[in-house]
Amino acid sequence: MSGPFCSQCGQAAVAPLPTLRQLLSELVATLTNADSRLWRTLWALLFKPGQISKAYVQGQRKHVLPPFRLYLIISLVFFMVLGLDNQRADPDEVPLVEIEVAETSETAPDEPGGGIDCTKLNYSGFAEEHIRPRLIAACEQALQDKGAFFSARFVNNIPTAMFILMPLFAGFMLLWYWRPRHLFVEHLIFQVFNHSGLFLMAASVSIIGWALPYQADGYIALALVLWAFVYCYFSLRNHYGQGRWMTLWKLSSLGLVYVVLLGGLMVLNGLAAIW
Repeated sequence: MSGPFCSQCGQAAVAPLPTLRQLLSELVATLTNADSRLWRTLWALLFKPGQISKAYVQGQRKHVLPPFRLYLIISLVFFMVLGLDNQRADPDEVPLVEIEVAETSETAPDEPGGGIDCTKLNYSGFAEEHIRPRLIAACEQALQDKGAFFSARFVNNIPTAMFILMPLFAGFMLLWYWRPRHLFVEHLIFQVFNHSGLFLMAASVSIIGWALPYQADGYIALALVLWAFVYCYFSLRNHYGQGRWMTLWKLSSLGLVYVVLLGGLMVLNGLAAIW
């Protein structure tokens, strides 16, 4: 190297091991100057729903982070916050999953589970011979650790379920937006940006809720649901450019499809958590 930069790759001449001052300088530069697209994108996600996805589809991408990179960043933060929020939950709350089992006098009350016999758990349905033994094993595990293992696996599997949900839902959107024609990729991009915005707001509100008493959690959840409805309405209208009533009808019908798909994936997620 004959100058301040390498003639082959353009890297600046720096010491092999950076100092703490250099690391902090790089951090400040990254947050303020190096990629201002991040802050522009986050601002647009929160306060301009649907506009950022429309701009990206139309080719205006200079000031916007790529959708999947953005989703990975925000979803990582969101599920970290979700995990922390789950740890600070009120111990008197109802468990995430509650299984009713029969009590038996043959089991001593001081044993784990207080006399609950998991072998008497009743299940009759699809793949009973495979699922029932797993349910019994999960019940016994839950009695040992009060459901901590199952809850942790369930929460850890949610990102995968959401990643599957987006292309599935984008496929259904083809039936709702077939005139004028919109490609599957456009619906997928819209879904990625939309979920990123919802996750960002949910994470922000959850962090703010940590400073509030447990009694406010119900009001926070209700406010999030109402805000999500309004957010999705404006994102659909801004991205696809249809009228108010048509957008409201499609939001309501697509919302029903979304709930069904999400519920089915959560059931599969629960089965995966006990497998």
